[in-house]
Amino acid sequence: MWLLRILTALQDNFGLWLMCILIAEGLFAFIMMFMFPPASLAMVFLGLITLGLSIIVKMCLGWVIRILARVLR
Repeated sequence: MWLLRILTALQDNFGLWLMCILIAEGLFAFIMMFMFPPASLAMVFLGLITLGLSIIVKMCLGWVIRILARVLR
């Protein structure tokens, strides 16, 4: 039961977690822009990959919550 609560809380705040990760990547890219510019460019692509993977993670999280809810019912 506690696992279901944790997963639903994670799903409810998924957008906030994603925004925090993307802001952290942006800040790191800004710092790297002055130290090693190619790394900053790589961080842009990492941000795009993060957005793409977040869609897959959100769908998988929903599936896991549904399966867990059926098992615990």
